[in-house]
Amino acid sequence: MKTRVKIAICLYIIAGVFLAIAIVLKIQMITPEQEYKKHVKFFEEIYGIIISSDDCPDEAKMEYTLEFSTNLDKINRNLDTIAKCMENIPTGLLEQMNAAAYITIIEGKYMYTPDATKAIEGFQDPVYLETDLHLILCESVKNGKTVIGGYTACGECDNYIILALGSEHSAKDTFFHEFFHVLEWKSGYMLEVGKFSAFSGWSDHNPEEFKYSTDASQYVLGITENKEDVYFVSEYATKSSKEDMAELFAYLMCLEDKAEFDELMQYPNLKEKIKFLDACIMEAYPSITEEHCFQWQKWLGTSGE
Repeated sequence: MKTRVKIAICLYIIAGVFLAIAIVLKIQMITPEQEYKKHVKFFEEIYGIIISSDDCPDEAKMEYTLEFSTNLDKINRNLDTIAKCMENIPTGLLEQMNAAAYITIIEGKYMYTPDATKAIEGFQDPVYLETDLHLILCESVKNGKTVIGGYTACGECDNYIILALGSEHSAKDTFFHEFFHVLEWKSGYMLEVGKFSAFSGWSDHNPEEFKYSTDASQYVLGITENKEDVYFVSEYATKSSKEDMAELFAYLMCLEDKAEFDELMQYPNLKEKIKFLDACIMEAYPSITEEHCFQWQKWLGTSGE
């Protein structure tokens, strides 16, 4: 009899343990919908980025065809990847990119400033309003019949990064590429009035008589064996100066360690482009310092100087 009682007690205890485990698992289990909502809240509260995966305003669609996904697991995986990407964006950079700009005079030159109190008479209104950065995730993005990884839609209102869902590597590479387009667009508002971009003069670092959108595979990393002949990190970089800059920036942001960076710096023409890219970013965005900068800038050793 005592043995039966002991067995019954043990069974009750075991059942209680399993019940407790089930309750804990149920509490800890997050549905894809809940995880997606957490991502949306996180990106907006921490970075001021507005997430969407089911709609795109007409102002950002332009000539592209977008198809949206209902696969929240896939969407959440991509958002996890982009959240890791955001950890590599220097503190204060997004705030500076989104600040309102006013016209002032500094050392006899008309310049932009985020300080409204320094606006010259007649220019008390900001040149552009504070803008939101939107991240829109799609199942696919097409330019005509061509499937692409993403694009940006920048203007004096909101700015949009539209990305097609993909693998961790493709999501990371495409996000940094498109993020640079926003960075470059905004740079014009940080500089002298009339200077559209901080990156003017980029083409001076290309081969003589080179023209973008021509066959230039002989200058591409991984295709050309001679290091002195390499000017571009991908064939897509040969399409335009903007794509060239964005491809190099994304390549740098995706490097795993300093050894990979040092290997890239063995290509003299790419080295000059990297140094120019660093200088342009530092000129346009003084919020980037030696302490708060991109990882590749730390490897380069010139940020904040």
